[in-house]
Amino acid sequence: MSTLLVEAPVASMQVDESRFPDRDDGLILDHLERTCSKGTQLPAVTVVVEGDTATVVRNHKYFEVARRLGRERMRAVVISSPAAIPVERFLARPDVTRLALEEIQRQEAIEASAQCWHVVYFVRPLSSDEQEDFSRRVAGLYAPHDQGVRIGFDDAGPLAEFAARTPSSDDGWMRRHLELFTEFSRERVKIVSLQGRRFAF
Repeated sequence: MSTLLVEAPVASMQVDESRFPDRDDGLILDHLERTCSKGTQLPAVTVVVEGDTATVVRNHKYFEVARRLGRERMRAVVISSPAAIPVERFLARPDVTRLALEEIQRQEAIEASAQCWHVVYFVRPLSSDEQEDFSRRVAGLYAPHDQGVRIGFDDAGPLAEFAARTPSSDDGWMRRHLELFTEFSRERVKIVSLQGRRFAF
């Protein structure tokens, strides 16, 4: 059965923790919000449609981030049977748009090396020397793809954030990417999260 992907108003969805609790403790909500605030498209939530409402069953924190950021619409994967009457009614709403997953995947493949934001939270603020070391390591990693990486540090986080062209479809490069952050976390300052997810490599 093909994936039923839609874009719908955030207000048309809800959370019911008593029936569908959030079991993903790998994401840190505040860190995820900061990361997602840098981009436009949030990952899709997974929903079941019952009556007039879509209830989130997966990716709860992305749904909460969408509400925190004031996003009016977001993508959702509907796992209820498309033939069910509530789903037919949901799809018939004028503010619900059915999306072609294959086209989205094709577009994402084209944009595989697009400029992406990266947000790294540390256990404490970095000293000037540690900031220089972190910047040097990151610049070296991205040099073949992006010569103009500029890192911003925020002691209030404490965090580092930067935008860079990222070859996310290159598995070898992604492995080196994780190795770099793992080494810095072990050798200099412990990393708490990367892209909103707890850093446990």
